[in-house]
Amino acid sequence: MSPTEFGPDVLAGILAARVADYPRARLALALSGGGDSAALAAAAAALKGTSPGLGLRALHVHHGITAASDQLAEAALSAARARGIPCTVLTVSLPAIPPQGVEAAAREERYRALAAALTPGEYLLTAHQREDQAETLLLQLLRGAGIAGLSAMPEVAPLGPGWHLRPLLSVSRASLRAYAESEGIAWHEDPMNTDPRYDRVYLRQVVWPLIAARWPGAAQTLARASGHFQSAQRLLEERGLEDARAVARGAGLDAHGLATLAPERAGNALRAYIAHQGLPMPPAARLQAILKSLSARPDRHPCVIWPGAEVHRHEGTLYAFAPLPSWPGGEFPLSSDHPADLGELGVIALVAAGAEQVRIAPDYQSLVVRPRQGGERLRLNPGAPRRALKDWLRESGLPPWTRERLPFVWSGDKLVAVVTPAGAWLDVDCRAGPGAPGHQLSWRGYPASLAFAR
Repeated sequence: MSPTEFGPDVLAGILAARVADYPRARLALALSGGGDSAALAAAAAALKGTSPGLGLRALHVHHGITAASDQLAEAALSAARARGIPCTVLTVSLPAIPPQGVEAAAREERYRALAAALTPGEYLLTAHQREDQAETLLLQLLRGAGIAGLSAMPEVAPLGPGWHLRPLLSVSRASLRAYAESEGIAWHEDPMNTDPRYDRVYLRQVVWPLIAARWPGAAQTLARASGHFQSAQRLLEERGLEDARAVARGAGLDAHGLATLAPERAGNALRAYIAHQGLPMPPAARLQAILKSLSARPDRHPCVIWPGAEVHRHEGTLYAFAPLPSWPGGEFPLSSDHPADLGELGVIALVAAGAEQVRIAPDYQSLVVRPRQGGERLRLNPGAPRRALKDWLRESGLPPWTRERLPFVWSGDKLVAVVTPAGAWLDVDCRAGPGAPGHQLSWRGYPASLAFAR
């Protein structure tokens, strides 16, 4: 593609091939204020003029990293106004010292904000072009990435309730800038894009000119290589899902079945399972730690944690889920007209119960909900001795991560009940007698991972 070949017709052909309901689709342009996104906006606006059914708007993320952030937001708004495109500015903030680095933190926050702004089925269009793809592949190689990382940027991927489409991956930077200049499009460059302290900028300013001088077709060649990696990754994902299904056990994976696979296949199945749960991929060291935990003693409960996810083994099954919330501070009053709201752990409520159901006797008033302290005892069977709660918990089959978060219901210094995802354990001394009124305990809105095991 020559530098003069980008324009509305080229964009229309790409969208027609990638967007199922084009030209009646809903498109949201990620407008940075820079030249590439300004060119994309101009071409998209021209399409809107010939396709009245096309939904088109722009989104700009104001990250506040540099002093020029306000200027970039104004440049984005001006570019949108000039083309008659409604534009919304999304403001995000970064941690004072992002543990993953400023570039990665800004990218994560940007896409989190953009995903939240999308409507169901809407396409977010970003202006990543061919050289961006080549740079991404080189950076991933330098970071020692696997096949998934070397696939670089996919052309289409799910994002929030919609889709993320990069329609310009086959278009050169020179083509976009030539189109922008021919249309008299103004833009404002983000200072971060010219600061060689950032890896991508150093690669673009210092390394890439040397590569392009020696291998003029490098960008196109590397983009083609990225496509090969994407094909390989799809095959790995398909095989991984097949292996994961073969060793599935309820919501988890059978640890013994996973251990019988070759290490490479076991790791691939584990990645497929984690991806299927919608969780971030573990670093290589964390993945190896999970595989090593398969050989732990049966009475152990190994746990491997990384940002955004954790994997536990319980009774021969591996479970992956998002980090669980901790117990909120303090204790929570509970009455029939005042449920105990435990935040992310859900809500404990008293509900009316029939005479044939096990229910709390009306003499137990001033109920409060609080977490386990240790040393509690409970009698669940009439005529049986009162037993340490730790014994009931051990025999219950509840996984450790659930036991740590069970709500305990007290009346003064009397333990009335322990609430589990499967129902409440009610002390026999606190149960209503035949024909007497009473209430049952209900636990609503708890994290699904608390009920993974029996």
